[in-house]
Parts: sequence; C-alpha cells; structure tokens
Amino acid sequence: NSSAASDVYKRQPFDDQEVYENIYSSGNCFGVFQFEAPHIVRVMRETHPSSLEDLTALNALNRPGPMQSGMVSIYIANRKEPQRVGTQSPELEPVLAPTNGVLLYQEQVMQIAQRLAGYTLGEADVLRKAMGKKILELMRRDKERFISGAVERGVAEERAIEIWDMMAKFAGYGFNKAHSACYAYLSYQTAYLKHYYPHHFLAALMNTYIHDSAKIAAALKECQKLGIEVVPPSVNLSDFDFASDAQKRIVFGLGGIKHVGRAAVDEIVRVRRTGGKFESVEEFLDRVDGQKVNKTALEFMIRAGALDEFGIDRGELLRNLENYLSRRAHHNQIAMFDVESPAARVAVSTPPAEIARMEKDSIG
Repeated sequence: NSSAASDVYKRQPFDDQEVYENIYSSGNCFGVFQFEAPHIVRVMRETHPSSLEDLTALNALNRPGPMQSGMVSIYIANRKEPQRVGTQSPELEPVLAPTNGVLLYQEQVMQIAQRLAGYTLGEADVLRKAMGKKILELMRRDKERFISGAVERGVAEERAIEIWDMMAKFAGYGFNKAHSACYAYLSYQTAYLKHYYPHHFLAALMNTYIHDSAKIAAALKECQKLGIEVVPPSVNLSDFDFASDAQKRIVFGLGGIKHVGRAAVDEIVRVRRTGGKFESVEEFLDRVDGQKVNKTALEFMIRAGALDEFGIDRGELLRNLENYLSRRAHHNQIAMFDVESPAARVAVSTPPAEIARMEKDSIG
C-alpha cells in the first residue's frame, strides 16, 4: 500500500553497495529507470557505478551526442585508471574528476569559465546559455574573453584555445546536472525496489505494461530469470491487476489477457467475492453476467488458461464453447423444469505445442 511504500522510501539508503553491485554493475537492469538499454548496460558492467554521483554521470553519458562522440571510451578508460584525468588535463582535474575526465554537464562549463578565465557566476551562466543555445555571436565574443582571461591566469594560449574548442564542441550535447541527478535518484529507487522486493516490483511493472503483451512477455522472462513463480491466470485467484502474494509469487492479472476488459474482470471478481469460488465451467457461466463476460473474453481467458482449474482441456472448452453459451442462454428455462445437466461435450486433447500457441496468442 501507499503508506508502506512511503516507509520504504524514507528508510532507503542511497549508498547501498548491494544495489549497485547486483543491479547496475551486474547489468540486471530490466525495468530499472533510464538504464535498460544494452549500450549503457555494457558501460555499467565495465565501470561498476557505486554512488548516485556515478549514476548521474552515466545518465548524462547515456544520450546520442556523448555516445557518438567517443566520450564513452574515454570515460571507461579513466574510470579504470583515475590518475589519467590529472595527467590529461591537470588544470581541469577539479572540475572533470567527478565525471572521469569527460565534460558532461552545463554546470561544468560554468566552473571552467570561473576557474580558468575569471568569469563571475553570472557571466559563466550567460556563457552556458550561449553554448547551450548555440548563439554564435555571443560565443565569438566570449571566445576572446575566455582565452585572454585564461592566459592572464597562467594557462598557455594554445591550451586555452583547446579548452575553448572542447567546450564549444560540448555545446551540442551538454546536459543539466540537476536534471540528470533527478533521473539518477529515480533510477536508484527502482533499482532498490527490484533488489529487495523483486516480486512486488515486477508485479507493479507488469501493471504498467498491462495493455502491452510484448512487454508483459519480457517481464515474465525476467521473473523466470530471477526465480519468481508466476501463478497462471485464474478466474478463482486473479484480479484485474498482477499482484504479489504472501508466498512471494506473482498472480497473473486477468487484465493482462488480450481482449479481456475491466468490465469483464470486475464482474468476475464481484461475483466471486459475494458468492464464493467457482466450482465448474457451468457454474461460472451461470453466475456471471454474459453481457459483461462475453464470448470473446471467454475465448481468450480459455486460451490463457484462466479456466484450467475446472479440469477440462482448453481445446475442448473452445470446441464446445457454443454449447456452453447456449446452455447459459437457456439456463432459466432449464431450471424451471429441474433438469439441469451439463451440456454434451465433444472430447478434445490439445497437444502442448498448441497450448503454447494459445498462450502466445492470448498473452504474448
């Protein structure tokens, strides 16, 4: 519930090395905000992030500009050998050390302008805006100001020009550190929940994907990878949403079945809660409203296995569905004469390959 989730967030430390090692460094990032893409997973496996500062830098790095500029390889190499930052750019080390020698944030442009060229904070912010918006006239004017200011403070002119050119190139992909830090904060929260509460986390994740069968299928594979049991959909156990139970399993939500809408599931749950579990297919059909739980919903629930507990083969249920529905339509008349009997069924034995195809068609 929301209060329990709030308590988790309040207790949550942001330096838990188990989270960094078992989620980020291991590349176990399915469902982890901002860090699911294969290219950033590879970078994390090589660099082993261990703090929010690292995640903030990686998030800023995880964009087309930095990825295409060769900065990733520099970041990885400097992460493995931190002393390289000081030898490559000694005058920039205090600014670039937190990002392993790579210029990633707009705020770093401001710090360089202040430290090397004597800009005030306000002037540095104007430079940041000019570079971020590529205002060429302001950049031309500031180039002279920056170089002369750096030279006055002991930086060789050639080196000052190199630094300016690096900053100007950076303008194409500069990122706001506060923005990146917020993303890193949210990412760590999802990673923390995945590490310590994986069944709750993946159930919630599947609920966000509930109308996207491909993503639900991917999440089910993740459950299998993590050893989390997923209870198949069931008209007697499932609600609309996916839910974790006391045994740390995930109960498949009926809403995750194609063509099964909220109205149909609400009707099934309402009848089950007021009148108890369903004991047979016939009883199920007699008790639920046929307008809400229509033929299409029934077909896809059968394909997904939501009626398996009644002990009838799925192919057999589908083959005889019209008979069942006809029986339901005439249930009141039958009851009048007290001759209620199961509809005649054609026996069917569905091979496993066909069962698998049914599940793929109905769930993904």
